[in-house]
Amino acid sequence: MAYIAKKTKFDYESIPAGYYHDVLEKGNNVQKFWHSQKFQYLIDIIKAENISSKSLLVDVGTGPGTFLFMLNKQLPNIICEGVDISSNQIEFAQNKTDELQLSNLKFIKVDNEKLPYADNSVDIVTTVEVAEHLLPYQAMKTAVEVKRILKPNGKWIVTTPNYRSLWPIIEVGLNFFSPVKYQEQHISKFTPNSLVKFVESGGFDVIDVRTLFFLAPFYSFLSKKLAKRIMNIENSMKFPGSLLVCICTPIRE
Repeated sequence: MAYIAKKTKFDYESIPAGYYHDVLEKGNNVQKFWHSQKFQYLIDIIKAENISSKSLLVDVGTGPGTFLFMLNKQLPNIICEGVDISSNQIEFAQNKTDELQLSNLKFIKVDNEKLPYADNSVDIVTTVEVAEHLLPYQAMKTAVEVKRILKPNGKWIVTTPNYRSLWPIIEVGLNFFSPVKYQEQHISKFTPNSLVKFVESGGFDVIDVRTLFFLAPFYSFLSKKLAKRIMNIENSMKFPGSLLVCICTPIRE
């Protein structure tokens, strides 16, 4: 008799609302450093684009919106919108936006791969640790949608764990200590080469692929200042960090 594999799907509504926001604000020093420096690194990339006032940035898989809260503080004139499949996270993000009375910031619940934007209407799309949660066909549908909504000279910034680094070891530790298990969520495991192949297959030209976080975050237990110095050294020497950062632009035929 043939064995039929049981199909499972992770329930993202099971993650407490605002969980990853609380990790950044109330977690240990390593967690705070990891997330705050990751977000700042992405914001610095966006600033380097010299995008104009009222440009539209869409964060796909925004979760509780923490990245956009940080971005909005530094670039309040650009329009930031976050989309996610989780009602709990979107509600948390929108409530916090209303509470803080933040302008040019909005969160939208989506139910499928279709993004609620017109063709060629978005300046920048970010997907921050999203691709690893998707099956290959879902990831490709997302890439196709991102290409559809981006302007011809728009940018797609993708981050995902680097499985050709220390990340697999770190992930084991996180699965042991964290109440939210990555082994239940991480489906697609990218390396620098496979990430390039993925975005190119989706119709993008790769501008740059970088990595972050070799050992620097773990020095934050001693000193955040020391950890930042070490991170700068790692970046300059191109150590194989645990987080991949890919910057790409759509190919227009």
